[in-house]
Amino acid sequence: MKLEDFNIVQTISESKARTITLATNRTSNDPCFITIYHLENLPQNIIDDLQSRVAAAATLKHPNIQETYAYLQRGNDLYVFSEYLREQTLEDVLENSGALDTDQAFKLTQYLGNAVQFAHASGIVHGRLNNRIVRFSSRGVPKITGYDQTYAMDSLSNNRIEVEEEILYSSFFQAPEVIQEQPVTEQSDQYSLACIHYELLTGKTLFEAQSVQQVLGKKFMRIQGLEELGPALQLSLIHALQPEPLQRFSSVKEFLQDVSKAKLYYAQHKQDQSSYFGAAAGYQGRPDYRYEAPVQNVQAPVYKAGDTRADKQKKFIALLAGVALIFLGLVLFLLVQNKSRSNENDALVYRLRTQNALETQEASAFIAWEQTEASASEQAHNNTFATPRPTEADMFVTQAKTATQAVIPTVTNTITSSPVPAHANVKIVGNCNLSTYFDACLDNWRMGGGQLTTTFNSNSLDMRQLYVKVNGDRQECSQGSNLNRFVCTGSSQPFNLTLVVSVHENGTDRNLGSFNYIFYSSTPTPTPRPRDKYGN
Repeated sequence: MKLEDFNIVQTISESKARTITLATNRTSNDPCFITIYHLENLPQNIIDDLQSRVAAAATLKHPNIQETYAYLQRGNDLYVFSEYLREQTLEDVLENSGALDTDQAFKLTQYLGNAVQFAHASGIVHGRLNNRIVRFSSRGVPKITGYDQTYAMDSLSNNRIEVEEEILYSSFFQAPEVIQEQPVTEQSDQYSLACIHYELLTGKTLFEAQSVQQVLGKKFMRIQGLEELGPALQLSLIHALQPEPLQRFSSVKEFLQDVSKAKLYYAQHKQDQSSYFGAAAGYQGRPDYRYEAPVQNVQAPVYKAGDTRADKQKKFIALLAGVALIFLGLVLFLLVQNKSRSNENDALVYRLRTQNALETQEASAFIAWEQTEASASEQAHNNTFATPRPTEADMFVTQAKTATQAVIPTVTNTITSSPVPAHANVKIVGNCNLSTYFDACLDNWRMGGGQLTTTFNSNSLDMRQLYVKVNGDRQECSQGSNLNRFVCTGSSQPFNLTLVVSVHENGTDRNLGSFNYIFYSSTPTPTPRPRDKYGN
């Protein structure tokens, strides 16, 4: 595929990072999208992630995934040719029509789930499934988009308000570990698919709030709104929406199978034409199904010519006794069946109540613990710097998310159990909440009087043979005897949106590890990071 084979019809959106255009083939006049990424305006880590995602997306050929036809690079521009889709999204459909019919909702979830499972089989995880990235072809076929995009590039958009709104909307559907910038897994996509399925059935967003921190808190508390659904589907969604990835279904395929069983359970026990999955609030979902025994065809007695009157009476009595035994057997069978079904329903209700109680206790304990920890953390900070912690600013801090299992990290890590020697590589990150291994993480920073002070938490990183550079300026570091924290101070250098922090070796000045701390404000100030339910 050549760039010269297409005519640019319209520019859909444009920023310093990328330009999206609508084009037509000069020969067939078929439309397609051409996305132009301006590599000279992108950091190298985003370029590596982008190239990996585009190459992976080009291998996905599925009827419910937007097709990436080809890609090529000319100079500092990367051109990606992808399938043309309507502007209408699944979010637009739900806003216009509300909740879908039960069968339509299950069918659409099945389509999207099969597409996600297909990508997982190829080792590709989406990480940002929501109603806005589901669009429709000219024939109305639902398609998942975004497999060829890296979302870390959102920070480079020209419109900061749109970026913040998009980040907030995505958090409604993202798994807690994705919001906390932990590695994205197949269970993360499963979590997002469960949120989409709930909105298809009810027309409501499950985890809607005014900030990302509030959304994250809701995801660790008792889930509100599932009482509108039947008990079998409630259990399926509770399983898929567990805060911990390992507690969810093992795969999207297993989740789809469990949801299908819930739908079949409803179809077998439905007594009327009302929608089981769209029932009004307060509906308990307990079926009134009762077993009805089939009518028995009892054969009339046969009398032989030689039977006496006494013989006829004996046969008639035997026949009555047989009918009575059959009747008693049927009554006993009905009682056993009713008792069994009552026990099953009571067990199901007890399971739901137990689940809700456990989640409520867990959330209450987490909130109390978090308040205690937050107070202790604030007091420790005041004792260290003798100045109040800066107030929260209107900004978001993100790092590049893992796009696929094939992405190669840009920093080489060497795990050690003792102080890091001068010749070793260093894993340094800008978020102390990350659960992955690191030698040091940025805990806080402040500027004043032309000085920039950075504070790091350290896993036995010996700074006596090392020093830190911030935006190319060397900072001298002091470290306590326990090697758990070090503070570095240097002159405040002008920078634009990105703070580059690196660790170097004395003598050789060799760069042992670095990270980019990205801001979304022209006058950045530190902002408290959200804690997970363990206080990390």
